[in-house]
Amino acid sequence: DQSESVAPLDRGATSMSTESSGKSHNLGRRSLSAANDLQIGWRRSNMINKEWEPFARFSSMEDVEKTMRNHNCENVADDPEAVEKLYKMTTKSQELKLEVSAADSTLRCRGCFLHVKIELEPVDDEPFGKRLLVQTAATAENEDNEGQPAPVRVEDCRLLTVLCTLHENWTVCLKRYCQKVMGLSQAATERLLEGCNTGREEIYTFQSGPAPSVCHHHTALGDMMPGIPLVYDVISFSARIEEQDRPLFGPLLGGDSFATLETAAELSGFGGMSPQIGAVTREWKWCTPEEAQEAGAIGLERPGEAIELFVSKETKRVSSLLFGIESSSPLKEDFFGNTHGVDAKSKDKSAFGKPKWRTYGRGGHEVPADLGGIKVVVTEELFEHFQEVCRVVGCYKPSGADGSSPQEAEEERAFFRKILQETDQGVAEIMMSYLDEKGIGGCWLTGSTGSQRRSG
Repeated sequence: DQSESVAPLDRGATSMSTESSGKSHNLGRRSLSAANDLQIGWRRSNMINKEWEPFARFSSMEDVEKTMRNHNCENVADDPEAVEKLYKMTTKSQELKLEVSAADSTLRCRGCFLHVKIELEPVDDEPFGKRLLVQTAATAENEDNEGQPAPVRVEDCRLLTVLCTLHENWTVCLKRYCQKVMGLSQAATERLLEGCNTGREEIYTFQSGPAPSVCHHHTALGDMMPGIPLVYDVISFSARIEEQDRPLFGPLLGGDSFATLETAAELSGFGGMSPQIGAVTREWKWCTPEEAQEAGAIGLERPGEAIELFVSKETKRVSSLLFGIESSSPLKEDFFGNTHGVDAKSKDKSAFGKPKWRTYGRGGHEVPADLGGIKVVVTEELFEHFQEVCRVVGCYKPSGADGSSPQEAEEERAFFRKILQETDQGVAEIMMSYLDEKGIGGCWLTGSTGSQRRSG
């Protein structure tokens, strides 16, 4: 299986693959990307239950509504809010996949998340033994507190739980969460993932329901869709923090307890909250295994129906695309005084007049690329859709050799002017509207992965 994670200008990439250890559950060797985790789940469901097949990606909310009516889910089809949420979560964010049973045509939504048991090995002068990192509770509040209801607290004792998107490698999801939320460095997250490759820790997969403080926005959708359950494939593994590795994990070891903050989070369904954007504060505590067991921390025990996985590390060659935006025509000056000459030298400012990534990287911070770039995930389906978008947009050659009229050329210039002067969100709306007019639909904007706008 090929890795689905593509980084601009990278010459190699690392992927994880697994195989089942049970004789009666021979799943074969397959990639442990979040999307392929679902394939493991489908095989498993076929063995112990009934077959489920995923729907193709929806091209519009009308497709979602039609699918609901075709499967006798009139209550969902008649609820525009439910249709919109289902469309966003299955097509845009790709956190869920809608499936149909081959046996009785019933529907369900399937997602994926990780359980990570982080174990802190004791040192000689500590009076206690091994400890586990446990989330004890989570609190959500609107980021604009003026006139808003009081914060909502949810008691949800569990191991580190990370929600995956279905178009990303699961290791990418874990790395992003550890770095952006837990405040860990790249070296620390790599060390966590190394625990998957040693073979000394147990790794397994099983099915679960939603997590109250992690999949709350899915639960809000589920409440609008009675009869369509939410099912999750869970990958559970352990990672040890040895004594010599403690300096890498400083953000987690400042005391027996600490808190993390997630901003711009979807709060719909969090303790019954209405749809809104806000912040989620998670409370963490280092507990002994006995304390975690007594608190009922979710993720400690292996379910009886879990399937064991073996993970191996492989280095594979991947392809990439580099898109460049020039600040002006050849031999012309741009708005910022830069000349597009024949010297082929990189300018200090980007086409948008901002510093390039390399400027921000001088302080030791990691940036997507020295000369500009973003790390993106491209599946075969998304790449084919991107090709279709380019075809439908129908850009004209500057020479006019394709027979475009002056009016068509001016319309294209106006279109690109709108894009260049808009924010990221504004560009999304412009593109969606433009593609809707062309008849392709705005679902090209799938899988928001936290990528940053390129400045070079």
